Formats: sequence, C-alpha cells, structure tokens
Amino acid sequence: MVDRFQKCIDLITIEYTAGDYFREVYQAKKDYFENLGVISEDDSDYENQMDVFMGWYLFDRPLEKHDLPPVFLYYRKNAANFSPEEEALFKALTLTKHSVFELLKQKDTSLVVRDLSNKEKYDVKDLEFRAGFSKGDVFEARLIPEGKAYVF
Repeated sequence: MVDRFQKCIDLITIEYTAGDYFREVYQAKKDYFENLGVISEDDSDYENQMDVFMGWYLFDRPLEKHDLPPVFLYYRKNAANFSPEEEALFKALTLTKHSVFELLKQKDTSLVVRDLSNKEKYDVKDLEFRAGFSKGDVFEARLIPEGKAYVF
C-alpha cells in the first residue's frame, strides 16, 4: 500500500514542482532553508532534509494562488476523474496526521503510537520501519489512514 501512496505523491510532486509552479517551489525551498540554515548537498543529512522539505511543501504549505497545499489542490482539481481506488488513495493523503509520536508498543502486525500533541493513539501497519524503533522512542512522522489503521 505504501508504494501506491508513493505513486500518488510522485504525481502531485511532478505537477506542483515544475512548469507554472517552478518559481513557487524555488521560493519555498529558499524560505525553508533560510529558516533551517543552508545545508550542502554533500552533507550526510541532505537527503533527509529534502524529504522533510518536500513533505512540508506538498502537505502543509499553501500555494500562493490557491491558498491550499498541493496535495489538497490536486485532490480538489482531479477528484471527479478518479477511479474508486484513486479516490481512496488521494483522499487519504488529505487526511494525514503529522505530529511528534511516541512508540508505545510493537505488536506482531503493527506499531501502537501516541500523538504527543493530543495523546491520541494510532495503530500503524507499516512494518517496514519496525526494526528501527524501540518502545519509548519519540519521532516526527506523517501517518496516512488506511482503513482502520495507518501507514507512515
């Protein structure tokens, strides 16, 4: 399922980082890294920082002409043409939960995390990342709803 979400995110990225949006993503990157500090492409954390930037740009930063982040605008503009499966995937991207979480428990098929901002608990089925976590770990993540559970 994560791969299908990634394909959706890739489509949104392509649409909202080129053409009419090239200048906007350029300015957003400039603004983002001015606040963070300049990071060199040779820096070992460069790829991670670019991933964080793209998450912020696509999910959180409203586009100047539309007052909506790219994920929401893409969904609004294209929802009428989505197949039922596409509708579910793109809608889920508009319902993400981005916060700082604490790992409470590792189950056989999921992780239980708590949002530190509101104390809500979430069941995360994304076992691909399981090996890197220990009970009590605190981390920033974006959870995407998938049925009654979530994925990173």
